[in-house]
Amino acid sequence: MIYVPPELHRAMRQVALDENRTESDVYGEAAQTFLTARGIPPVRTPARIAEANSQSSTMADLVKAIEHQGRRIDEVHASIAATRTAGNGSAPAGTKAAGAMKLLLGILKEAGAAGVGRRDLATAMHEAGVKSGTTEVAQAVLRGAGVVRTERGRWFIDGV
Repeated sequence: MIYVPPELHRAMRQVALDENRTESDVYGEAAQTFLTARGIPPVRTPARIAEANSQSSTMADLVKAIEHQGRRIDEVHASIAATRTAGNGSAPAGTKAAGAMKLLLGILKEAGAAGVGRRDLATAMHEAGVKSGTTEVAQAVLRGAGVVRTERGRWFIDGV
């Protein structure tokens, strides 16, 4: 291994690129020239041509890859947009818990000041196709936000 200043290394690399040769070949030629100047006979080997990397991409390959990436990004954006509301409040935010919260509030609103018993609420949510774990998450979020409350096993919309 030899160490040369970065400027010299860049110059040698540029010569190799310009002449379509390997850097080793350029350094070898420089060393042979140095030895010849000192009277040491040179060892001749055929110059090696730098071969194109079989994995190097052509411009068409790069364009194709970028277009593919663009399609994937569009698919991700479409997927994200599908889980969001239209902005009019008619659809939940896209999660099961959000749908369960909307359903839970609808049930409690319909019940009014009388509220709904714990078991009746669980049954109504189950019949609507909401799993118990999702119902519990919806209840915890709404209770934590101060939107609903429980008293003696009954659920109410807070303030009703």
